[in-house]
Amino acid sequence: MKLTKSKLKQIIKEEITRVLKEEVIDLGKYKAKKEREGMKDTVLVTKEPSYSGEHTIYDPGEFELVVVDTEEQYTALLQGDFSKAEDLGAQFDTIMFGLEEGGMPSSVAKHKQKLADMSDEEFAAQHGDKSEQQLRQMAWRHGYGRMSSHYVNRVKHAKKSAKKKNKDK
Repeated sequence: MKLTKSKLKQIIKEEITRVLKEEVIDLGKYKAKKEREGMKDTVLVTKEPSYSGEHTIYDPGEFELVVVDTEEQYTALLQGDFSKAEDLGAQFDTIMFGLEEGGMPSSVAKHKQKLADMSDEEFAAQHGDKSEQQLRQMAWRHGYGRMSSHYVNRVKHAKKSAKKKNKDK
């Protein structure tokens, strides 16, 4: 499916309308839901319209998360003196929304790497009880292509090796 500019605008408008009706947004769950639906972008939207009557949309990458422990840190931030706030102990973190490799959530990327480091036998011992469909879905989530047989093949290879070892005994 090719996403045109007008289709993207329509999707954003629908999402903004829907999101503004909700009271609380769990950004982690929202991002995961949108990724499952094939959406690749998460934005922040003001709840109240600006003086012009329009809602403002922000890219989360434009922000930093600041953990403030004291009133002095907070005051320095309000005054725009970020270096003073940092000197006073405020912690600045970039908002990542858990994305790393190719739009993949960091937890999925870490799991993919963990599985890549396993031998086929270790992989089969841990995931051999999953159905072929579950293994294909996991491979798809890990970026191997829609319904890839990557993990299915690893399990089959490990089972063949185990049978061969048993025959040799």
